[in-house]
Amino acid sequence: MIKIENYPNACKEVYVILNYINKEDLKKIPQSFIDMIQRKMNNDYKFKLDTSIDFEEQNLLKETKVILGYIFLNYWGTKEQKETIEKKFRNDIAKKEEQKIKYNRNELFQNNNFIRLSQNVNQNEDVKMIEYKKNILKQFIYKLKNLLRHMKKK
Repeated sequence: MIKIENYPNACKEVYVILNYINKEDLKKIPQSFIDMIQRKMNNDYKFKLDTSIDFEEQNLLKETKVILGYIFLNYWGTKEQKETIEKKFRNDIAKKEEQKIKYNRNELFQNNNFIRLSQNVNQNEDVKMIEYKKNILKQFIYKLKNLLRHMKKK
Protein backbone atom coordinates (compact mmCIF):
# COMPACT_ATOMS: atom_id res chain seq x y z
CA MET A 1 0.00 0.00 0.00
CA ILE A 2 1.23 3.46 -0.89
CA LYS A 3 1.80 5.66 2.15
CA ILE A 4 1.85 9.44 1.89
CA GLU A 5 4.30 9.72 4.76
CA ASN A 6 6.90 7.82 2.67
CA TYR A 7 6.60 10.28 -0.20
CA PRO A 8 9.48 12.63 0.86
CA ASN A 9 11.80 9.62 1.29
CA ALA A 10 10.70 8.27 -2.10
CA CYS A 11 11.49 11.64 -3.67
CA LYS A 12 14.99 11.43 -2.19
CA GLU A 13 15.46 7.93 -3.64
CA VAL A 14 14.22 9.09 -7.05
CA TYR A 15 16.52 12.10 -6.96
CA VAL A 16 19.54 9.91 -6.17
CA ILE A 17 18.58 7.47 -8.94
CA LEU A 18 18.16 10.31 -11.43
CA ASN A 19 21.77 11.34 -10.71
CA TYR A 20 22.84 8.00 -12.25
CA ILE A 21 20.73 8.41 -15.41
CA ASN A 22 22.46 9.45 -18.63
CA LYS A 23 22.00 13.07 -19.67
CA GLU A 24 20.02 12.24 -22.81
CA ASP A 25 17.29 10.46 -20.80
CA LEU A 26 17.43 13.07 -18.05
CA LYS A 27 16.72 15.84 -20.58
CA LYS A 28 13.41 14.10 -21.46
CA ILE A 29 12.14 14.87 -17.97
CA PRO A 30 10.91 18.46 -17.55
CA GLN A 31 13.09 20.53 -15.26
CA SER A 32 9.98 21.58 -13.32
CA PHE A 33 9.34 17.91 -12.42
CA ILE A 34 12.93 17.44 -11.23
CA ASP A 35 12.69 20.68 -9.22
CA MET A 36 9.49 19.44 -7.61
CA ILE A 37 11.19 16.15 -6.65
CA GLN A 38 14.08 18.16 -5.18
CA ARG A 39 11.72 20.44 -3.18
CA LYS A 40 9.64 17.55 -1.82
CA MET A 41 12.49 15.21 -0.89
CA ASN A 42 13.58 14.53 2.68
CA ASN A 43 17.17 15.81 2.86
CA ASP A 44 17.76 13.99 6.15
CA TYR A 45 16.92 10.59 4.63
CA LYS A 46 20.05 8.64 3.76
CA PHE A 47 19.88 6.60 0.59
CA LYS A 48 22.70 5.24 -1.48
CA LEU A 49 22.16 3.38 -4.72
CA ASP A 50 24.17 0.16 -4.76
CA THR A 51 25.56 -0.03 -8.28
CA SER A 52 27.05 -3.47 -7.67
CA ILE A 53 23.63 -5.15 -7.80
CA ASP A 54 20.89 -5.11 -10.44
CA PHE A 55 18.31 -2.34 -10.28
CA GLU A 56 15.46 -4.85 -9.75
CA GLU A 57 17.22 -6.10 -6.61
CA GLN A 58 17.56 -2.64 -5.06
CA ASN A 59 15.70 -2.14 -1.80
CA LEU A 60 13.40 0.69 -2.94
CA LEU A 61 10.22 2.03 -1.39
CA LYS A 62 6.98 1.22 -3.21
CA GLU A 63 6.41 4.94 -3.56
CA THR A 64 9.77 5.26 -5.34
CA LYS A 65 8.74 2.57 -7.80
CA VAL A 66 5.47 4.40 -8.44
CA ILE A 67 7.28 7.69 -9.18
CA LEU A 68 9.78 5.93 -11.43
CA GLY A 69 6.90 4.19 -13.21
CA TYR A 70 5.28 7.58 -13.76
CA ILE A 71 8.53 8.96 -15.20
CA PHE A 72 8.92 5.97 -17.50
CA LEU A 73 5.32 6.05 -18.65
CA ASN A 74 5.27 9.78 -19.35
CA TYR A 75 8.83 10.59 -20.47
CA TRP A 76 10.90 7.54 -21.42
CA GLY A 77 8.62 4.83 -22.75
CA THR A 78 7.91 4.24 -26.40
CA LYS A 79 4.35 4.35 -27.68
CA GLU A 80 4.15 0.52 -27.69
CA GLN A 81 5.51 0.30 -24.14
CA LYS A 82 3.00 2.89 -22.94
CA GLU A 83 0.13 1.01 -24.58
CA THR A 84 1.27 -2.28 -23.02
CA ILE A 85 1.56 -0.72 -19.56
CA GLU A 86 -1.82 1.03 -19.83
CA LYS A 87 -3.43 -2.23 -20.98
CA LYS A 88 -1.92 -4.04 -17.99
CA PHE A 89 -3.19 -1.30 -15.63
CA ARG A 90 -6.70 -1.61 -17.07
CA ASN A 91 -6.60 -5.42 -16.72
CA ASP A 92 -5.36 -5.18 -13.13
CA ILE A 93 -8.12 -2.70 -12.25
CA ALA A 94 -10.75 -4.90 -13.92
CA LYS A 95 -9.53 -7.95 -11.97
CA LYS A 96 -9.70 -6.06 -8.68
CA GLU A 97 -13.22 -4.85 -9.47
CA GLU A 98 -14.23 -8.42 -10.35
CA GLN A 99 -12.90 -9.65 -7.02
CA LYS A 100 -14.88 -6.94 -5.21
CA ILE A 101 -18.05 -7.96 -7.02
CA LYS A 102 -17.49 -11.66 -6.26
CA TYR A 103 -16.87 -10.87 -2.62
CA ASN A 104 -19.92 -8.66 -2.41
CA ARG A 105 -22.15 -11.25 -4.09
CA ASN A 106 -20.91 -14.09 -1.89
CA GLU A 107 -21.11 -12.11 1.31
CA LEU A 108 -24.22 -10.10 0.52
CA PHE A 109 -26.55 -11.85 2.96
CA GLN A 110 -23.98 -13.32 5.36
CA ASN A 111 -24.24 -10.54 7.90
CA ASN A 112 -27.92 -9.97 7.30
CA ASN A 113 -30.71 -11.33 9.49
CA PHE A 114 -32.65 -12.26 6.35
CA ILE A 115 -31.06 -15.72 6.09
CA ARG A 116 -31.53 -16.43 9.77
CA LEU A 117 -35.15 -15.34 9.65
CA SER A 118 -35.92 -17.39 6.55
CA GLN A 119 -34.25 -20.43 8.11
CA ASN A 120 -36.35 -19.99 11.25
CA VAL A 121 -39.54 -19.75 9.19
CA ASN A 122 -38.65 -22.91 7.27
CA GLN A 123 -37.92 -24.77 10.50
CA ASN A 124 -41.19 -23.61 12.05
CA GLU A 125 -43.91 -25.52 10.20
CA ASP A 126 -46.73 -24.06 12.31
CA VAL A 127 -46.47 -20.66 10.68
CA LYS A 128 -49.90 -19.52 9.49
CA MET A 129 -50.77 -16.98 6.87
CA ILE A 130 -52.51 -13.86 8.17
CA GLU A 131 -55.70 -13.00 6.36
CA TYR A 132 -55.91 -9.38 5.32
CA LYS A 133 -59.10 -7.65 6.43
CA LYS A 134 -60.14 -4.09 5.78
CA ASN A 135 -60.63 -1.77 8.66
CA ILE A 136 -64.28 -1.75 9.85
CA LEU A 137 -64.58 2.00 9.32
CA LYS A 138 -63.19 1.70 5.78
CA GLN A 139 -65.62 -1.12 5.05
CA PHE A 140 -68.54 1.00 6.26
CA ILE A 141 -67.47 4.01 4.15
CA TYR A 142 -67.01 1.80 1.10
CA LYS A 143 -70.52 0.32 1.47
CA LEU A 144 -72.00 3.74 2.07
CA LYS A 145 -70.38 5.11 -1.12
CA ASN A 146 -71.67 2.15 -3.12
CA LEU A 147 -75.16 2.67 -1.75
CA LEU A 148 -75.07 6.38 -2.64
CA ARG A 149 -73.88 5.60 -6.17
CA HIS A 150 -76.72 3.17 -6.70
CA MET A 151 -79.23 5.69 -5.39
CA LYS A 152 -77.97 8.39 -7.79
CA LYS A 153 -78.31 6.05 -10.77
CA LYS A 154 -82.01 5.46 -10.04
